[in-house]
Amino acid sequence: MASDKVERPDEALGPWGSDDGAWLRDRLVNDLLAGIRTGRFASGARLPSERQLAAHYGVSRVTVRDAFRTLVGLRAIHIERGRGVFVDDPDRGQLGDHLLSILTAADVRSLFEIRRAIEPSVAAWAAARAEPAEAAALLAIVRTVLPDGPDESPDAPVSLARAQSADRAFHNHLVRVAKNPVAERLLANLLHLLEQTRHESIAVPGRALRSAQEHWRIALWVQRGDPDRARDGMIAHLCGVEETVLAVLAARG
Repeated sequence: MASDKVERPDEALGPWGSDDGAWLRDRLVNDLLAGIRTGRFASGARLPSERQLAAHYGVSRVTVRDAFRTLVGLRAIHIERGRGVFVDDPDRGQLGDHLLSILTAADVRSLFEIRRAIEPSVAAWAAARAEPAEAAALLAIVRTVLPDGPDESPDAPVSLARAQSADRAFHNHLVRVAKNPVAERLLANLLHLLEQTRHESIAVPGRALRSAQEHWRIALWVQRGDPDRARDGMIAHLCGVEETVLAVLAARG
């Protein structure tokens, strides 16, 4: 039975100084999941309200609402109308926890199968719908990794932290400018499930540069308003990333 006791977030955390809504949502999801796993938010406990979490972390209530949607999708929490948001029983959240902490090759193939079904269309929609300023912002994200353009030498130093941040920002911004809110919510869950493994894959020598170059080509086709080439570029990118992620998992044994 759900408890009416309201659990509190760790006072040492937040507020977070950023205006990237997707980044803030992911941070909030990660923190709440960590609290659930460590027992800080016990099974059946009622979480703080949207208003309380927004004030504590220095984010908007929309960001908190988006984080709740993601956590519901992961079966980590459930919402009871008129009562609040409650932590799910561990076995109800088993699928989400399994995918987050013990990704297998089969999990990765399934997740990338869904990504290939969605993200090439997202890239095409972005190319058809993005405003010039939105397309320019997408290219500006890639420039944080490739300031001199896509023809970097394979031996060129690439900041791993910057590459990881740009990878997250690129995919979040691309789906945002595609202007399909359903696709945006679906991808928020998928990319969150793959977050740790994606970060590890970018650390593979050469992968950060290849991803940035592939992002550059996609951003260029979005800027030029070419849906077909944007779609093809995303397909090629996902195939390359999937291959790297599977190699990372194989290396783990």
